[in-house]
Amino acid sequence: LAGPLFPPSEEEAEAEAEAASSSWGGRLKYLSVEDNFLSGTVPEEIVEAWTSLEYLNLGKNSFEGPFPWRSVMAGMPSLQNLRLYGNRFSGALPPDGNDGDEGDGAGDGDGDGDGDYGNLDRLTHLVLHDNRFEGEIPTGMGDLSNLTHLYLHGNGFTGTVPDGLGSLSELGKFRTVSGAPIYNTRRTTIEPRHVSALR
Repeated sequence: LAGPLFPPSEEEAEAEAEAASSSWGGRLKYLSVEDNFLSGTVPEEIVEAWTSLEYLNLGKNSFEGPFPWRSVMAGMPSLQNLRLYGNRFSGALPPDGNDGDEGDGAGDGDGDGDGDYGNLDRLTHLVLHDNRFEGEIPTGMGDLSNLTHLYLHGNGFTGTVPDGLGSLSELGKFRTVSGAPIYNTRRTTIEPRHVSALR
């Protein structure tokens, strides 16, 4: 496989989402297109059709632009494993639902919970390394109560590592540095550190 995985136009994306939702999309639990030379953006309409998804792996392709975080948070309550590594996704990770800026694709700022990390309370793996994400690591990640693996290295994050990550009792592997040792929080509490020092 090569080339765009998703329809290029908004109209085609909406038609595809409707067809997917009414057929296999609403029942799909596992989707991996890892290492397939795929490119383009991931439209929100497609993600909204995958409401039953538990495992999503888009790793090692050439996807670019913002990732539709808000749709994932609001519409994938069963998601346990999200792997976006090795692409060219860009932009900031979504802040908490109460803090989002309108129109940034991350959260809508109305406080209704559709941008909350707590909506992804089944998530165990969040693998985002080697992309072009930037900005601060959101404090809302501390609400991912079942998270066991978090990989953020190879991006352009700034600021500090949020305190809340140290209180995630299940988090066993946390990597912010390419090639660096894995932090095991079951033995050592993560202390806030400046992200640039962890690269």
